Amino acid sequence: MRATPMEIPGKTVVITGASSGIGLALARVLAGMGATVFSFDRKEPEESIAHVTHVPVDVTAAEEIRSGFERVGTPVDILVSNAGVIRRGTIIESSEEDFDLLFAVNVKGAWLTLKTALPFLSPDAVFVQMSSRYACNPVPNPGLYALSKLFQRHLMEIAKKTLPQMKVAMLFPGPVDTPLARHDVTGEALQEKKTIMESPQFLAGKIVELLQEDKEQLLYDEKTRTYRLE
Repeated sequence: MRATPMEIPGKTVVITGASSGIGLALARVLAGMGATVFSFDRKEPEESIAHVTHVPVDVTAAEEIRSGFERVGTPVDILVSNAGVIRRGTIIESSEEDFDLLFAVNVKGAWLTLKTALPFLSPDAVFVQMSSRYACNPVPNPGLYALSKLFQRHLMEIAKKTLPQMKVAMLFPGPVDTPLARHDVTGEALQEKKTIMESPQFLAGKIVELLQEDKEQLLYDEKTRTYRLE
């Protein structure tokens, strides 16, 4: 595993789920620092950014992921597995369709992204998995989402042991003002949530810190509402 901090300028970066939210903010920041960024997403990005190329990719389809990396055409130095979906409700209220979607994107998608990317990564590549504070502290609602993130966390722990030569980092953010965080939240609940949500740009800055300081985890403290790197 790489033992020195990573320099961003000149690096090739792939971010899944980068058409909006944290992924888009991170793409903007890294491109502004001199990286060449590729956004793997089913949807077109909300804005056009210099040095950020959109590649249509469904992370639940290995062949689409492989084709995406072939289009990049150069070894990838930083891979951020950010694509994810949420469905709210308890494990009793949620449907079978909710379960299938959450595990297809959040778990299978993360696994396929890592597995398929390996031949396309540079020797000192960093793999960063976007997770959630719910992976550390599962809650009743959103229950299945929390469960999928818990599985995702264990998947990455296994990946670290399977690929000891590669840096595998994880992000466990708190509330961030993104389309995913706003999904099915309205009225007073949304107004209350907005008082504690950070901006996608703020979190993008924290991810850059993780990369530059060679840390392996970004953790959100529920009590103090602050972040720390480990």
